[in-house]
Amino acid sequence: MAPHGIRFKHSVITIFIFLALLWLQWHWRNRIIYRASYGLPPLRQMIPGQIVDTEAQIRLWRALEHLLTSNPPGIPRPAQSGSIPEIKYQVQEHAFQEMISMSDEQVASMKEGHGGFVKGLSVHQLHPVYNKRTRGIVCTAGGGYLPLVVITLRLLARLGSTLPMEVFLEAGAEYESHICEVILPILNARCVILGEILNAAPHPRQIGRFQLKIFSIMFSSFEEVLFLDADSLPIQDPLRLFESEPFKSKGLVLWPDFWYPTPSKYFFDIAGISQPSNALRQATESGQLLISKKTHWKTLLMAAYYNYWGPDHYYPLLAQGGAGEGDKETFIPAARVVSEPFYQVTEKVAAIGNGDPNTDAMLGNAMLQFDPIEDYRLTSKGIYRTTRPSAEHSPKPFFIHINLIKFNPKQIYDDKLIMRWPNGSYRRAWTKPEVVMDLLDIDAERMYFEEAKWAACNLMHRFRDWYGKDDICRKAKEHWEIMYSGERS
Repeated sequence: MAPHGIRFKHSVITIFIFLALLWLQWHWRNRIIYRASYGLPPLRQMIPGQIVDTEAQIRLWRALEHLLTSNPPGIPRPAQSGSIPEIKYQVQEHAFQEMISMSDEQVASMKEGHGGFVKGLSVHQLHPVYNKRTRGIVCTAGGGYLPLVVITLRLLARLGSTLPMEVFLEAGAEYESHICEVILPILNARCVILGEILNAAPHPRQIGRFQLKIFSIMFSSFEEVLFLDADSLPIQDPLRLFESEPFKSKGLVLWPDFWYPTPSKYFFDIAGISQPSNALRQATESGQLLISKKTHWKTLLMAAYYNYWGPDHYYPLLAQGGAGEGDKETFIPAARVVSEPFYQVTEKVAAIGNGDPNTDAMLGNAMLQFDPIEDYRLTSKGIYRTTRPSAEHSPKPFFIHINLIKFNPKQIYDDKLIMRWPNGSYRRAWTKPEVVMDLLDIDAERMYFEEAKWAACNLMHRFRDWYGKDDICRKAKEHWEIMYSGERS
């Protein structure tokens, strides 16, 4: 017979397990009820909790931060004589004037820091912290971007997606209790305060804006991540991206920007890699990015170096003031330095919008990005639509990145250029170009504003960004009734 102490211990464990199972059942049942009450379909499967070992993440960050600060560029911001002109859809070699000026000593200093970091990756063996065999969506938000995240999550539910999302906030001041503790869990999402990890370093450095993306990906709980900007809308269920080529073999999938890459020649000397032809690909548009932390951890660490020292050093070196200078050009160079594969969609990004009220000329407000699975199938057959624009069977659109004007219900219904005709009547936001709009299988605009109406009328007094905007619901209903109520879904 087991001693009394052991029997008591087993009884306590049994009771604990029983209570935990009861809690899970209650939690799941209530999530179903809550989703139904908010007009959402039930989840097809129960997503396990995505809480990760925060203490392990903090230990990782302290080790990484020490390696980052131990290998600085060692010079002030390189001198820059101007910005590269914006040239779209570059498909042939184009020589541009170098805008960065560096002495041999400055190059040597940055090369020493860069080389020291690369060597340190092998010596220190920094291991990622995540829950194995998990997939999810990561975004950074806060303030006026938080309503956009909720709209996106409801759109994902309508598409049948069961992928969980982690919404990274820069600091605790951006935490909104009702949204983070009630609304997001209903939508299979949770808030994470990135600053609670980053500020745990002995001598924390200010990290913000473009730098937040890489560290949100690194400190998410997922093994495989789809990063989305808060204003980038999937229009297909993104789960299939994880289960297909090119992600299965490449582990890193990116999408193109309008522009061609404009890196400085000095970067390649500093990084110790060859300079590719700038006709090989478009610049990267990182409003959406797919990456495996299991296969591309070194890429993320290298990109962390470029972003940590980005604003004054690597952002200028990688773009020279070109369009969208920031984090977007750090991922492919990082993968090349550590010799990890990647795939960038070759189908050109398409601008969509409507006509100028006065001239009917194209007035773009969003970017259409295409299905990498179909794109990869074409390129595997030697069909590159960037150089063969007459090629048939265009990939289907996969994301709409509303990059120019944020469709926040707080102000979009009043927009006199995008949403209204000169006489004040409402009009469609996405109508041009017709050849591109014909590729859409769903009325994404109608779906977006239906969910925007829901948010405006159910959460009007919940978002901090909407305080004092008591007419949001009325405007959302008015817009919906005039523009879409008589249309079929």
